[in-house]
Amino acid sequence: MGGVTDVLVAMARGAAGTGLPASLKSLQGVRERHYAASGKLKVASQVNPQLQVLFDSLEVVLRGIAALGELSPRTMDNVMSYGEICSSTLVTAAFKRARD
Repeated sequence: MGGVTDVLVAMARGAAGTGLPASLKSLQGVRERHYAASGKLKVASQVNPQLQVLFDSLEVVLRGIAALGELSPRTMDNVMSYGEICSSTLVTAAFKRARD
C-alpha cells in the first residue's frame, strides 16, 4: 500500500483548506485500492465490512477538519493512523486465510 500515508496527509491538509471535494475523491481512491487488495488476497468477505466502517469514519474526520478549517497535529496523527489500521486489517486476514 505504498504511498497511502502521503495521500492521507494530502487529504487532511486539503480538507483543512478549501479542498474537501478533492480530499473525498482521494478517499474514494484509497478505499477502492484497499478493496482491490482484499479481493486479490481473497479476504474481501472478511475485511470489506471492517474497511467500510474505517473509511466511513475517516470521512467523518475529514468533514470535521473541513468544518473547523484547521488541522491540529493530533488530528493529523489520527488521519495517518487509518493507513496502518487498514493495512494491518488486510494483513491479519491474509495470515488467517493462509493458516486455515
